[in-house]
Amino acid sequence: DVQNKIRESLRGVGDEFMTCGIAATAKELLPPDIQAQFVASRELIRNLYNSFHKLRDRAERMANRSAENATDLLLFGKELR
Repeated sequence: DVQNKIRESLRGVGDEFMTCGIAATAKELLPPDIQAQFVASRELIRNLYNSFHKLRDRAERMANRSAENATDLLLFGKELR
């Protein structure tokens, strides 16, 4: 009940982006090539993500091979007895 009253009383009030004096000039404060920087950063993050994904896959395959090799050696040891 209190939550609804608070929500209704604050419904007409602007948020910090509307009431802040700097908010109107925020675009002027950014460097002119900000969009290009965002695109480059996004591409770098995508490349890092893909690299970690590949590294994780390779590590999992190595772990599986290691377990299979251990099983093979165990069977080989049993056959030698």
